[in-house]
Amino acid sequence: MKTAIFLEGCFLLFFAGLLLGQKESAAKHLPGGADWLALTPTDREMYIDGFLMGYKLSSLQTGSLFLAKFAPEKVSSMTAAEKKDYEESSGWAHKVLPYFKGPVSSSTLRDTVTAFYSDYRNLHVCLEDSVLFSAASLRGNAASEQELSAARKQGVENGCR
Repeated sequence: MKTAIFLEGCFLLFFAGLLLGQKESAAKHLPGGADWLALTPTDREMYIDGFLMGYKLSSLQTGSLFLAKFAPEKVSSMTAAEKKDYEESSGWAHKVLPYFKGPVSSSTLRDTVTAFYSDYRNLHVCLEDSVLFSAASLRGNAASEQELSAARKQGVENGCR
């Protein structure tokens, strides 16, 4: 009887630790600079190719929804949070979309992201943001120090490394 209770206790303790451990590891890590720098150049280029394809497809599919939701006549009746979301979304669109309109060299963007992460201060910027910052920079719309500081802070809070 004592053995059965002991085994059940060990079993419960094991699974509780397993569940808590998975929750912790999943919640604390998103890809960032250290992950990018650990990839081979081929893996980096494959990531960029996938990112570009996904970004283009997403832009096409959501463009009409964005225009319908954020039509000028609707903007005046938006809440403060909706206006902030609108301004952030349209800000990124104006900075980044020109880069994705024409032919895009994934190797150029890959090298720009690698250069972005060569600055140790940018290692905690999330990977998606670094690609967008790099794409905007290639079109002459380099991020301001304020934008970079905000992305670095958000990356640390989100667990990007």
